[in-house]
Amino acid sequence: MSISLRGFFKKMKPKILVIDDEYSFSEFARIMLDSIGCDVVTCNEGRKALSVAQAEKPNLILLDLSMPDVDGLTVLKHFKSDPVIKEVPVLLCTLSRSQQQISEAFHSGAIYYISKPLRKDELKTKLKKLIGFEF
Repeated sequence: MSISLRGFFKKMKPKILVIDDEYSFSEFARIMLDSIGCDVVTCNEGRKALSVAQAEKPNLILLDLSMPDVDGLTVLKHFKSDPVIKEVPVLLCTLSRSQQQISEAFHSGAIYYISKPLRKDELKTKLKKLIGFEF
């Protein structure tokens, strides 16, 4: 008897870490990501983001740039210098329209940028492109 693993990994849910200081946004993102088949972990403090990412080992990180305790750029730089997390794609999701801030985030290792509010179709497209998950 042979067991086929074909399709097994495509059926596994990707784990997404949402880092945003606004609880209402984190909860909205969690509900939206859950509805498209993702496992979601949230973190509402920039200073705890690295330890949460190390513990959870997400497939993708959705990161806000503007947080009061530790800004998203600092969090991103910590991620990219960490041997466990540095390969995890980071998708920026923010209200910020500062081209300088966004440019600095890309130079620090962010992969894509989505402006708030989240749109399900755009998010699905980015997730498919970044982690190859089929919805």
